[in-house]
Amino acid sequence: MNRIIIFLLSLVLAMSFFIACGDDDDDDNNDDNDNDDDDIGDDDDDNDDNDTGDDDDDTGDDDNDTGDDDTVAPLCAEPLALAYACGLSVNGGDALFSEEEAVADCENPTIHNAEAWDCILDCADQLEDDCTNTIDLLACIPLCVYHQGPVPDECVPAYPNFPVCAHRGATLYAPENTVPAWEAAIAQGAAYIEVDVRETSDDVLVCMHDSDVSRTTDGEGEVNEMTLAEIQALTVDDSGYDDAYPDLRVPTFAEALATMKDHAMIDIDCKTSRVDLVVAEVAAANMEDQVMVYCSNLGKVDAFLAIDPDFPVMPKAESPEDVLTIVTNYDPPYVEIDENCDDAASIALIHGDGALVFQDALGMADLIFLSLGLFDGWLEMMESGVDVIQSDLSHVLIAFTEAVCQ
Repeated sequence: MNRIIIFLLSLVLAMSFFIACGDDDDDDNNDDNDNDDDDIGDDDDDNDDNDTGDDDDDTGDDDNDTGDDDTVAPLCAEPLALAYACGLSVNGGDALFSEEEAVADCENPTIHNAEAWDCILDCADQLEDDCTNTIDLLACIPLCVYHQGPVPDECVPAYPNFPVCAHRGATLYAPENTVPAWEAAIAQGAAYIEVDVRETSDDVLVCMHDSDVSRTTDGEGEVNEMTLAEIQALTVDDSGYDDAYPDLRVPTFAEALATMKDHAMIDIDCKTSRVDLVVAEVAAANMEDQVMVYCSNLGKVDAFLAIDPDFPVMPKAESPEDVLTIVTNYDPPYVEIDENCDDAASIALIHGDGALVFQDALGMADLIFLSLGLFDGWLEMMESGVDVIQSDLSHVLIAFTEAVCQ
């Protein structure tokens, strides 16, 4: 119970940094939440000239200097100062919790842990100057709490080099299915990167999840009814990334192959019936040993194998019966399973056939982390014998896999 409470508090801090870093409600040059002339992110609404992060006195207490205890442990005061220095408020409004409440939480022995706080402070140090790298805190702070401090020096990794697949690339850092998202995933250490592939009206493969271009670009229309020139005249929507990628275009499948060649395995989500185009593109890039193609049904598996009997397909299994059918009738290098067939017997059957087990964390496992800051869903998958996990939070999962100790 204590660990859960610490996780929740840490996640509040991390998400507060992420949502509101740098917001304030005054007209000075400080990232605070007051209307004064000092340079501290305090929680008052005064016009004083002091230099403390409290409620208008010089102690960090509840602003009552009579009969109270003006001593606040530095361990508790420091994270508060860091929080307010980066503007712990939403859209210039009130702080998410008062300084008094935060101090009380920090001093509460139920959730207070010195090593975890020190580790969190190390994570937050990167925010002191310019409030950058907030996304990294999504991994750093929960790991601090998971280990009740930094990863132990004597840690022997329980799952060394565990392969993680970045769903549509590193989409917390750049728009999905784009070159910057793939490059970010490679830099973060993703062993696999998933791309969605569709054909244009002039038979060129492009990378886009939806059949319509409207969600991810400034255009409208069905991908398979547009020419490559029409699609590449569109601009990818980067409004969720502070407009950091102006003039970004929809890439071709050939660009995806070139970007990831010799860097990461490519999980091809084949959303086209033109499997011949996929096989031809992979062969032209000489990358048959660096891809696998996800097939949502066995009909598509048969279509690929009819063109190239050795093409690396990844059938999907949704039941133990599906697993048995796939193992009996095919010899795939990968099998994707869902929660209906992630039992020990099914996984053992796949491994016995010499295939690797691939599973998505895109549902509950990712949600458990986002809602509670807990790694439990991912850890259960790793412990079950799954070989590759796909996640929308690939950089966080990578950090976790590197920090699980025996």
